[in-house]
Amino acid sequence: MPTIMLLQTPPPEFIRSQIQQMVVDYVTDISMVAIAPSNPLYNLYQYGVGYEVHLYLNAMDGSQNLTVELIVALDDEDPETVLGFLLYLPVQDDPQACAVAYMAVRESHRRQGIARSMLNKMVGRYPHAELYCVVGKVAYFEALGFQVLGARGPQVIMNT
Repeated sequence: MPTIMLLQTPPPEFIRSQIQQMVVDYVTDISMVAIAPSNPLYNLYQYGVGYEVHLYLNAMDGSQNLTVELIVALDDEDPETVLGFLLYLPVQDDPQACAVAYMAVRESHRRQGIARSMLNKMVGRYPHAELYCVVGKVAYFEALGFQVLGARGPQVIMNT
């Protein structure tokens, strides 16, 4: 099982660069519109989502009046290899609530409990969590204790 680590300050460059690469590689999975690689705007979405994650990571220094936290899963055999990440925003006026911004696990390490471990760590800190997902992921998140609240465009809104 990988090491699950909470970061509340900007991550070191080796973590930041791997997260940015995962965002580019998995933009279809983590984008709000699930854009296909065949879409002419795909590269633009890679850039846009990548830039948004970059801004969130920079905001972890406290300069933007925004609280951002990051949970990363690091490979036990190679602790400089990021296997997954969970970027979320604690709610300013509720110390028990947060919203998931982005989450990804390397394709080669999926279905091994990494996302579950990261989400469990987050929910342990913030029992009231909210996320948006595509319809195909609803059953997965329900198995992790989330429930459907409603829909917004192509996304399903879920919370704990």
